[in-house]
Amino acid sequence: MGAIDNSNIPASGVRKETRANVVIGAGTVHFGLKYNPEDVPAVGTPGDADYEPAVTKGWNARESLAFATGDGNTFKIEQDLYDIEPDGAKVKVKGMISKIGETATITASPIEITAEVMKKSAFLREGTQTDGAVEGYDLFVSRDIIRDNDYVKDLGLIGRTADGRLFVIIFDWAYCSSGLELALKNKDKTMPSLEFECVQDFDGNHNVLPYKIYVQQGDDFEQVDPSDLPTA
Repeated sequence: MGAIDNSNIPASGVRKETRANVVIGAGTVHFGLKYNPEDVPAVGTPGDADYEPAVTKGWNARESLAFATGDGNTFKIEQDLYDIEPDGAKVKVKGMISKIGETATITASPIEITAEVMKKSAFLREGTQTDGAVEGYDLFVSRDIIRDNDYVKDLGLIGRTADGRLFVIIFDWAYCSSGLELALKNKDKTMPSLEFECVQDFDGNHNVLPYKIYVQQGDDFEQVDPSDLPTA
């Protein structure tokens, strides 16, 4: 038996296009992330009630930045699958697996404990004198129902590939399902872990979740300057 030539078996999975497909860095989290398809000049005079500032083509990344994070960010999709198990079949069979639901989450660990972080994570409201407000302090108290403004519209996560292209994830609607836990430690920063879960709108398709994943095309990425986006 002759020798077997293994020279055509690669030693790694690295290819010419590998670098362009590697997502690196923690990314940034955004509330109200939108893509503006074109430049729009300002309308009116700054300070006037009807003034509308100029809009620049591209993602409104700086305006929508939610908070700085300290332990990276995680995007996760989980499928809820049902195995149809016909009598006599002892193994799973192609075509006999049905998708019956899904969940999508973005988990972030903010190092900024802002009013928005507290209100969105625990469905709090701003307190009043009746609630015991004290001069010089912001007060946040519990609320018994979840209101529309407790949901996050256009929750975004922006990452980058190794060659500088943008990798953008958007939930049309999301809410914080994790609650709020603040662990105060000696010689360490407080950094809660917040899990935001994607939800469908009343008028949407109730069989799928409204998340979008945008991967910037290799031929076009130089048209958008990545240096103009926040990195943390």
